[in-house]
Amino acid sequence: MIGFGAFTAQRKLKGFHPSQVPQIAAGEYWLPGVGVSGTNPVLWAGRNGTNTLSTAPAQAPDAVTGPGGNPAWQFVAANSDIFAQASPAGPLTATDGLYLAFWFRFDALSTVFQTVIEQFGLAGARRWSIQKSASLSALQIIWSDDGTNQLTASLSATEGEGVGNVSILDKYLFAEVAIDPAASGLSNKTRLWFDLRQQTLTLGGTGGAALFNGGIFRVGNNNFENQDFNGQIGPIYIGRKVNGTLVPSLAERYGLMQYLSPKARSLQVICDGNSLTAGQGATVPFVTSYPGVLRASLAAAGFPSRDTHDRGFGGSKSQDMINRFATHVAPFYDPVFNKSAYVFFEVRNSTQAGETAEAVQAQHATLGLMAQEAGFFVVVCTAPGSDGAPAGQGVPGQVNAWIRSNWHTFAHAMVDLESVPEFSPSGDILNPTYYIDGVHLTDAGYAKVAQVVQAAIT
Repeated sequence: MIGFGAFTAQRKLKGFHPSQVPQIAAGEYWLPGVGVSGTNPVLWAGRNGTNTLSTAPAQAPDAVTGPGGNPAWQFVAANSDIFAQASPAGPLTATDGLYLAFWFRFDALSTVFQTVIEQFGLAGARRWSIQKSASLSALQIIWSDDGTNQLTASLSATEGEGVGNVSILDKYLFAEVAIDPAASGLSNKTRLWFDLRQQTLTLGGTGGAALFNGGIFRVGNNNFENQDFNGQIGPIYIGRKVNGTLVPSLAERYGLMQYLSPKARSLQVICDGNSLTAGQGATVPFVTSYPGVLRASLAAAGFPSRDTHDRGFGGSKSQDMINRFATHVAPFYDPVFNKSAYVFFEVRNSTQAGETAEAVQAQHATLGLMAQEAGFFVVVCTAPGSDGAPAGQGVPGQVNAWIRSNWHTFAHAMVDLESVPEFSPSGDILNPTYYIDGVHLTDAGYAKVAQVVQAAIT
């Protein structure tokens, strides 16, 4: 039922260290050996030794291991870790510009402000922060030259999925921030990237670019009020301009992105298709559908549940999936994952619309090759039969037979849903165990799809 083609995992950079990034080496980088969780300050590991930080009364912090065995800070309610800067102020000056890089993820989202990271000077001093606003899906960057007049850059961080609007804040993200007081135009004074993709910021307020040059540096709290961060944050790298350049090269940023990345051993799955992927007929929408069952099953096997995405849309034809691929699927590809799997199937809607078998076959090949070109591990499925027709009948049967014979030319693996014994006779509405009508599946039917798809991708 399941076939496999050759697949080579994304090669990892060997021997990379953050000190190889000139912008970081010119400033300083912070790379603790382990993560901590607690209410007291911990030592600053400034690379150049000039920014040692004071510590509060001793209280042993708890070591925390992040995903993939990597160090992380795990914050809990009423706790925040404080990094209070001592004299001297350090190498960063008001005209340097600031480059900041780190990975983070919220464990849970709420409608209260949750600060990811901030530098807060005393009254009249510079300050900046990155925080989630009173929204489930918006990030804000706030900075001020005088600690009073603030300029705010907001980012709407949602993406439409078959499961609804799921915020990218739910994922592990490699975040980069450039704060450049010398840049022309407000939009260039603060720039933000997630996983090497620059984000569009909406700016408002009055103020200017602020730098890390004094005060208290904190992660995972909200305005010194010990707001629960509800998440994890990895090592934080801080640097300044090198020969007028603030943002490192793409290769350097890619190396930094992979260094101790929490996603280094993770699997990402994108499920694409029509209403059978969207889960029409499932008892609990987006939960008992096949992507929902797959998500839960992979989580039980130790994979992050937030990295299984439902891109099914009712009524979709194969050509529709091609047309929306660039905006609805391709942005999910992330080279840090060991495997990003793209699973797709669609036959019935295309043939019902009058498409010939040859046209649907060409569309499948096009879609599979597009996904391979984007970097995905591609899994194509034959479509389960429908309308009570025996397996192999009509144009859908012709398409499925072609997929069985040719999947290796455009995919890495194949799942033969039409031949699943539980789905025969195909689409038999007299068998309510697996079909809720002549086309769509019951919870048991979707669970069967999830089972065979998981076998193909793991």
